Amino acid sequence: MSISPEYKLSDLRRTNIRSWLSTFASLGQRVRDNAPSFATLIIGSPDHPNNIVDHEVHVNSDTNDDRAQPHADLCHPSHTDAPPTSAPETPDQLSAAIEVKFLVPVLKPGGHDNGFPSDRRPVLVASADDNNDLQSIFRQAHDSVASTIRHLSLASGSGVTAPQPQSVTLHDIVAAQRQERDFWATHWIVKKSNSAEPTEAELSRGDSYIWVPVEICSPKQHWNHSDGLESLLSSITSVLRSLSAHHRVTTNYTCDVHVHIGRPDGRPLHLVTLKRLATMLWLSEDILRSIRDPSSPNYTNIYTWGAELTRHSRLARSVDTTAASDHLAQMCQTLSDAALVDARRRQTSPAGTIWRAPSRRELGRLLSGSTAQYRRLGFNFSSLGEEDERARTGPKTVEFRVLEGTLDEDVVAGWVRVCWGLVEVAGERVDDRYAGVVRACLADGIHAGRGNEGRDEEDKEEGVVKRRCGPESYIRVEGFRAMAVDGLGIRDREHDAFIRALVKERHARR
Repeated sequence: MSISPEYKLSDLRRTNIRSWLSTFASLGQRVRDNAPSFATLIIGSPDHPNNIVDHEVHVNSDTNDDRAQPHADLCHPSHTDAPPTSAPETPDQLSAAIEVKFLVPVLKPGGHDNGFPSDRRPVLVASADDNNDLQSIFRQAHDSVASTIRHLSLASGSGVTAPQPQSVTLHDIVAAQRQERDFWATHWIVKKSNSAEPTEAELSRGDSYIWVPVEICSPKQHWNHSDGLESLLSSITSVLRSLSAHHRVTTNYTCDVHVHIGRPDGRPLHLVTLKRLATMLWLSEDILRSIRDPSSPNYTNIYTWGAELTRHSRLARSVDTTAASDHLAQMCQTLSDAALVDARRRQTSPAGTIWRAPSRRELGRLLSGSTAQYRRLGFNFSSLGEEDERARTGPKTVEFRVLEGTLDEDVVAGWVRVCWGLVEVAGERVDDRYAGVVRACLADGIHAGRGNEGRDEEDKEEGVVKRRCGPESYIRVEGFRAMAVDGLGIRDREHDAFIRALVKERHARR
């Protein structure tokens, strides 16, 4: 596709970047049957083949490109060499799971419980025999969390009721000589978090407490035809609500929330679904990552893995994204029509590399970093690349690692809706919503760079910055709404509740 440099900026505004998007609505079967044609529609004919990742396999995208490594079957204890799907996914062929990390205080034997003066929730008290045995204290806390999950009532105010949850601790799994994958489909798994640790805020409550790092992993949650995501979200939020009511749980910048989206049968997503998803994530990363608090010590993922796809993946290392960003900012200031067209081309050119990937494994490695520190990025495709044991034996999902630690129901539910919506749109057989998401991302790219010069444009009611240039961006309300509501089809009130909860939590931490 080529665009004349004489294409006027006024035309671009009036048509809402139609010159770049008119082809999306009519892609149809061409997208599913011929991925390179899609890349050509975005950036024109490729000048050279994709050679960023060493070619370990060269197979047709409809074949089983992962035969060299076993697949983790999420439904059954044993590994199976499940073949990949032959068609893009529908919502009933998807499942979601979350991992939530937090801290639980345990009172030392004989200690004074004076660190929570206004908190009426019960506190765990370590057994006198366990005073110096951290493993026993950790197990006590994990057992208590698992018990709370098992005994909660899941009837929500909306009348949506999910099955009574089952839970198990990693201690019990190991004692039974089982593996975590045996329980992925059925149980909440409670275990030690490897990243969560007390910060000055927790330690200031006194030395009477031992802070236990906890991670809970939900079983696979399913979409259904009667209420869509509501039962899935009810199951998750009911657990979070019960934990917050019965434990003095806390989160800080060493904690985070991960969302996994995949298939219930343990197969990897269709290659076309993955490429469409990767394209949307590449274009929308600035919008999606704006949910992170720029004042957080972990804003740049110092404490947890989840860095930017557009900076640290092999794909990012192969393209000059910095030059493209600078070029976009310069273009917005000068309002040069030719620069505008060129900047849009630079921004979308990595999509061509994504669509030339011949296999899931190569795509997974393309979208991962080359070193261990950047193997699992904020949008994590490493399970497809299978570069380490964790990737080879873990679930074949796409993992969203962007959300910071929280137990807020509206925040978690809102983020799950966004993650699910992106994968659902990527798997659709028509392209209307896909085009809407891309349109919102490209439009936000123009707005974010136009004339802000470091100035914040604040929403006085919400107290959140609508637009801001540079990496220190706040919640990009307009771009996020266009993508989530207009593109993904999330309802206004659900999206608004998500943004309000994010802002409220951000203010509380300051």
